[in-house]
Amino acid sequence: MAEQFPFVAGNASIVNDATAVSVLALIKSLGVSPTGSCTGLNVTCSTDTYWGYESTVTNTDGLLVSANTPALGSAVGWASDTIPISRMFVFNHSGGTSSAAIWATFIP
Repeated sequence: MAEQFPFVAGNASIVNDATAVSVLALIKSLGVSPTGSCTGLNVTCSTDTYWGYESTVTNTDGLLVSANTPALGSAVGWASDTIPISRMFVFNHSGGTSSAAIWATFIP
């Protein structure tokens, strides 16, 4: 089982043209299990990526986020005011694997 932490900082990989992956799945791929809901988020990918709220997001219907541009989110409070990282999906259509630098904080 992944160790629980109130924050995470690390690099995850997003495979080219694979199914979109959630931000939560990227965090868990680092061996970290969040202690609670996400309250702060910074994800910067090394290649162009496409973002959406469904696991079926692709380069044809997602929001383009250019390489090395941080996707940021912040929240304060409890469950009604947090970042839905399990519903934030990233698709890589760059021709190579994208490295995603992730920094996130969670409710302890």
